[in-house]
Amino acid sequence: MHIWSVDIEIAKPLEALPVPHHVELEEQDSPAYHCDGRFRSFEPKSLFFYTISGSGCFRDRKGERLLGSGDGFVCRLCKPYTAYYFPEDGTRPWRFLWFTFSGKSADDIIDDFTALYGHVFSLPPGNRMIRSLLSNRAHDGNVLSLSPFAGARMVLDVLAEIEGSFIVERAAAPNKILARKAQAMLVGGIENGITVPQVAAEFKISREHFSRIFKEETGMTPLDYMMRQKILKACIFLKETKLSSKEIAARLGYEQSTNFIRAFSKVLRLTPAEFREHGVMPLF
Repeated sequence: MHIWSVDIEIAKPLEALPVPHHVELEEQDSPAYHCDGRFRSFEPKSLFFYTISGSGCFRDRKGERLLGSGDGFVCRLCKPYTAYYFPEDGTRPWRFLWFTFSGKSADDIIDDFTALYGHVFSLPPGNRMIRSLLSNRAHDGNVLSLSPFAGARMVLDVLAEIEGSFIVERAAAPNKILARKAQAMLVGGIENGITVPQVAAEFKISREHFSRIFKEETGMTPLDYMMRQKILKACIFLKETKLSSKEIAARLGYEQSTNFIRAFSKVLRLTPAEFREHGVMPLF
């Protein structure tokens, strides 16, 4: 299911600069969804792919990788050893953001980049570059015209952010790595009723110790972080689906819809109905 999509046009591309083509938010929930590089030799483009929620799979020479919330990959579409697909045993829809670009310089960058770092990366929820790509929703159904340098900047910004994530991952203290992984787990498990003790158990530490580390690294408690992410998820449901407040509350783990409405209104100063009508997506 295509949620929104934007074509990008560069009036007079310069051979030395990478060229962006398309950015889209999509959701798939069928094992029939399978994109294989062996059958895409006709597509001389590179792909940036990022999981918003749910999970899917990516395969390269190193084998199959499960991609959860916050995970993504970058590759050249025509490479026969790459593929991405909805898992056979998948239970939740896989929502993802993708962005294509091309050009000899882009090909060289991707080849060098993947040789050095690999294809798969992780970025925390709310990443600046991801928010920037998502903001293109404002151009849904239209063609976004950019200058050659603005287009190249869009591509290079994406690659620079991914490279930065690898550098930070290598240099980060263990507690920072734990907090980033915990953020991805909490976001990915919102609709499955994930709890703070469950996440702490994954790291084999007590809930108290986990909560202390999480707050030191993020500035908020795990419960406060989960609350923000639930509100953000609710905003997406309100803007992109016809689910009622009661249905959204149930999907987010609220036993009573009144508790959901109260929590939502406290954070955004709008009821869910008011937000659906004229609210603006929060940036947290």
